[in-house]
Amino acid sequence: MGSPIEVLAMREGDSVRFTVRDHGTGFPVADTGHLFDKYFRSVAERQRKVPGSGLGLYIVRTVAERHGGTVAARSVPGSGAEFDMTIPLHREEVTA
Repeated sequence: MGSPIEVLAMREGDSVRFTVRDHGTGFPVADTGHLFDKYFRSVAERQRKVPGSGLGLYIVRTVAERHGGTVAARSVPGSGAEFDMTIPLHREEVTA
C-alpha cells in the first residue's frame, strides 16, 4: 500500500495498449494463469486480508475480448505487477 501506480496508453499499429503498473508486492508467478478468471483471489491477497471479490480482472478480460483484444499480466514478486489490455482501434462489425 502507498506505492505509486502508473497508467499508460500507447498506440501500437492498429491497436492501443493500456498498461497499469504498480510497485507493490506483485503476485506469485503460479497465479499468472488464473488472474483473469472469474472470482479468482490469490492466496497472498487472502492472507493479507486485501478486500475484493475476484471480479475486477475478469471484467477487464471480458471487455478486452468483446472488443477483439487481449489481456496479459506480469510480475516479479516483491517488485510490483503490470497488467495490459490491448484492443484494436477499429473492428469490423460481426453479424450473428
